[in-house]
Amino acid sequence: MKPWRLSIDIGTSNTAAAHTNSATGVIEALRLTPTSNLMPSAVLVMDAHTIVAGTTAVNQAEARPHAFIPSPKLLLTRNAAATVMVDGHSISVTQLLSALVSSVLAIACARHADVPPRSVVLTHPQAWSAAQTRVLLDAAVAAGLDETVLSLMPEPEAAGRHYATAHSLPAGSRLGIFDFGGGTLDVSVLAMADDGTFTVVGAGGDADLGGRNFDARLHDWVHGAVDEELGSEAWESVDPLAQMRLIVDIRAAKEVLSEAPAAAVTVDTADRPLPLQITRPEFEDHIASLISRAVDLAHFIFSESGPVRTVYLTGGSSAIPLVQRSLSAVVSVATLDDPKLVIAEGALTTNDANTPSDTPTFEPTRPATQSKRRGAFIAVATAVVAVMVGAVMWWQHDDSAAPTAPDTSMLTSLATTESQVRAALPSPLNTALQSCARDKFTDYEALLFQCQLSSGDSLFDSLGWDGTSKATVGVDVSTTRREVAGAREGITLINGGVVTENSGRTATAVLYDDPLGWRVDYANATTGVLVELGGFSSRRDISTFLERSGLMN
Repeated sequence: MKPWRLSIDIGTSNTAAAHTNSATGVIEALRLTPTSNLMPSAVLVMDAHTIVAGTTAVNQAEARPHAFIPSPKLLLTRNAAATVMVDGHSISVTQLLSALVSSVLAIACARHADVPPRSVVLTHPQAWSAAQTRVLLDAAVAAGLDETVLSLMPEPEAAGRHYATAHSLPAGSRLGIFDFGGGTLDVSVLAMADDGTFTVVGAGGDADLGGRNFDARLHDWVHGAVDEELGSEAWESVDPLAQMRLIVDIRAAKEVLSEAPAAAVTVDTADRPLPLQITRPEFEDHIASLISRAVDLAHFIFSESGPVRTVYLTGGSSAIPLVQRSLSAVVSVATLDDPKLVIAEGALTTNDANTPSDTPTFEPTRPATQSKRRGAFIAVATAVVAVMVGAVMWWQHDDSAAPTAPDTSMLTSLATTESQVRAALPSPLNTALQSCARDKFTDYEALLFQCQLSSGDSLFDSLGWDGTSKATVGVDVSTTRREVAGAREGITLINGGVVTENSGRTATAVLYDDPLGWRVDYANATTGVLVELGGFSSRRDISTFLERSGLMN
């Protein structure tokens, strides 16, 4: 039996892994559940010493919704020092990620007669800091691996290496990586060196553009179809649990439309279930502007970094046919294998000469027996639990003045309709909002809306504001608690943001001096209200707006 190697790609929503076959040495995707090469990147805290991960976490989460963490990677991306409080216990993001690594290790070792891997590659976003990658390494060490067997690889480099296994790239050539995931778009340009290694020579992205935006556009189409078929009262009758099932149905339909000409969605109204069908052309009409935004960004980055030989598509959203057609109109496009597995498989193509030959000693943690419930049910459970978490979870930080968990219902802790969002907003701001449209879903499945504001409203009297910028609004307690804690600790600040707080210390507003004017990111940890708005002339104008709108009361 040959020594084998392992790679682990922890994503925001799903985790993938690859290993080398002990008999042949061939790189293969690792099956992480009985039916899939992917497992949810979720964990569930059972007690101070036990954390389960993946499908097991999702299956057991309904019994402990307050202990369910849907995305430890998201926590690490926001704050390298993040912790969560569960049943009075402070749990670090290192511990949460360690549970995911332990689960993958146990599954992988079972495929290799319990012989541990000779080396393990951990992938990470290109933009992560040394502190963030240190947490990832610490998580693997906590899972039982000796640090000498561990190595790190940026995700775009792993994608480039996977592409190079099937295509010849001469030294000096440049490869574009278009990584379009569920929540973000990351675009990179890699240069091939003489020794076959890659160097990142250009990178950029859009942290607010991904599959969740497409979900929101489909959600908008469904809303319109229900209104047309049954009237607006029918849409308002869809309860929160049915809304969560609808989100899962919409996401599944989106994926079906990448392969089929039409897909079905069912809405459970109070009167009766309403089956709907959307065609691929209809779907493409709804997302065309988002695709144009993605392509324009990619084209700009490729132009700034020099001509690229071809652009390699990775990430689940890159499977959408319109994405591929639109990019093909401006650059040469290549796809290879399952885009969700590309990074995990590519990470193992690295030169292994410097990895240890000695077999490390560790005891892999056996995952709990996994339920054989169908993936669709698991997806529903994940979304439903995320809603429950929105009502009861809070992020811990050192400030003793942290707001306590709000005594609010799930309906107002995580909003999925415009009426729910408006009900949570202060009256002056709600009155000024006009023509709201769905924007995207948050990581906890709350729906964000982009709204126009009436420049003639008294809210803006004598204020320096451009009159055209749109406000993004939503209600998501889990997200706002994270944002408030992060703002206070300086974790979420970029480009010199300035933090202000309300008198009750339940809300923060972060003010940024952007090229297009001053912008504010507001979060209220008690109400769950999120507001983003730009186009102001000065910090004083933002402060006046916050007071008049009732946001800082």
